[in-house]
Amino acid sequence: MAANSVVQALWGIDFEAERAKRTRAQMNLLSVASDHLFTDHVVNWDECLATLAAAFKGRPRDPDSIDQPGPYFDAVLAEFASGDPSFLARLIEAFTSTPAREPKCRWTYQVVWRDTDFGDMRFIAIVNTASEPDALGFNDWIPVDAASWEILEKVRARRLGRRRREGGPGQPSE
Repeated sequence: MAANSVVQALWGIDFEAERAKRTRAQMNLLSVASDHLFTDHVVNWDECLATLAAAFKGRPRDPDSIDQPGPYFDAVLAEFASGDPSFLARLIEAFTSTPAREPKCRWTYQVVWRDTDFGDMRFIAIVNTASEPDALGFNDWIPVDAASWEILEKVRARRLGRRRREGGPGQPSE
């Protein structure tokens, strides 16, 4: 739905451009989890993948369709599979070895993100469900320590500097 300028700087994307060219399933966090533009920075990728698997397995759904994830999730899995094929076995392992989480409207996971220029940042990701049937949620990454905040500010400043050098707006919209 939206991404602020800081996360766009962190991820190295223009969210509006991504949203314009991607389908809803392609915007799902699990879909992106097999894209090297994202995965090459997530130090604890397998842990994050297991958390996503546990959350999916624990989400409320129609008891008659427990083994049928539905067309939206099928599309998300197809997008994941269209990424790096080496990740597919790791996704299957995560789904088979990770127990379901208790269904919750709010849950968290840890992210360790490596910036190629400035090093590792640690985040607590807080997910708040917006619409379970539509698989929509707010996914907030909050730095957990002062060092991560400092690196994040450097990442933000780097993006602002690039925009100024390229003649774009001095400050991306929030």
